[in-house]
Amino acid sequence: MNNILDVYENLADSIEETEDFRIYDFIYYLGINSVDKDIPKEEITRLINICKECSDNYIDSFKLARALTSIVYKERCMSLDELERVPSESIKHFYSEEKMYEMRYYFESYDEIITSPKEIMAGVSYTIARVVHNGYCAELHYCSDTGATIEYGTKTSHDRWENEIEDASWFNINLSDDYILNRLNCLYDEEFSDNKLSDERAKELNLIDNILSKHKVDDIDLYINDNGDLLAFDDSNYWKNKEFYDFMFNELFVYNHDGKVELIDDSDYKQLEKYRKQYDEKTKEIEMEKEYE
Repeated sequence: MNNILDVYENLADSIEETEDFRIYDFIYYLGINSVDKDIPKEEITRLINICKECSDNYIDSFKLARALTSIVYKERCMSLDELERVPSESIKHFYSEEKMYEMRYYFESYDEIITSPKEIMAGVSYTIARVVHNGYCAELHYCSDTGATIEYGTKTSHDRWENEIEDASWFNINLSDDYILNRLNCLYDEEFSDNKLSDERAKELNLIDNILSKHKVDDIDLYINDNGDLLAFDDSNYWKNKEFYDFMFNELFVYNHDGKVELIDDSDYKQLEKYRKQYDEKTKEIEMEKEYE
């Protein structure tokens, strides 16, 4: 023991804190390095900064750095970008409760039906469905006395959410569970997604809107979700991709004796056919992939 103390003493004499060197930063570095020695320097710096924000007298610096690094680089249940979004107060909470493993669920993702419409009773308030992803949430609530609302939530810590509420006039108790989850997912993407529509997809939606307007159809809402799928909803039905084009061509359009669609210009009709063909090809690709699974 005396020999190792001599080593410690020599190290203490040789190490001096400066503006560029801090003992605790070095301890964080050692904790990070004990998990993965190949982490890029820029990412190590980001990890050290996260650790520094959580520093207090009750936290083992080496243990904290090791745990946070393991979450990102060993367990891979959270990205470094996501870890930077977790407030230091939440990290310290998990550490003090000896529940660092729970951080892997901080940005959990799922969607679910909580109460199917067929189970609704008058005068009772319900949470109908929920979509959760990446620290954001869209929840559908319903009461027969007050109607339906959507609560958009942003996670601000392990036990707090900031919420905004809007009416969900589209909801009715005759809707299917699939309809509800599909529409709620679209509304979630619309509220929280950073994905931008390409010019071509925007032109597609504008063309469909224009054609629906010419046919005096004003009860269909259109969405392009984060997967690039076209979804359309009326008050009881929903269509996806090719299904919606089949609805327009086979049920909505009225063809004259020349085989042309009334109310639509030839150029618009040809453009719709191009879009429809793309969805035909996409459907065939999906079916082929399923065959090879």
